Amino acid sequence: MSEQADTMTKATSMSAAEGAGQVTVLGLGDMGSAIARTFLERGFRTTVWNRTAAKAAPLADAGATAAATAAEAVAASPLVVVCCSTARRSTRYWPPWTRRSRARPW
Repeated sequence: MSEQADTMTKATSMSAAEGAGQVTVLGLGDMGSAIARTFLERGFRTTVWNRTAAKAAPLADAGATAAATAAEAVAASPLVVVCCSTARRSTRYWPPWTRRSRARPW
């Protein structure tokens, strides 16, 4: 296993009791929903948001908190995972300073 894969395995196996705690997932397509469900299964307090609010319902039924707005979802957690189909769509959720400076989070 590569060092990167090993790090990912350790990070995703960390439980909420070990201090990981809470996470927000923006964008609930196939990938975002799978990521949010994995966080829920691992015991994380998970907040979710999607432009189409109905996509959050199955995750809310599984224990996630469905936020009414993206801003509310971002404010709910120290870690935010953005799953959008294109980088251009995801930029609307980046902090304003990243848009002005052309900095990118990756």
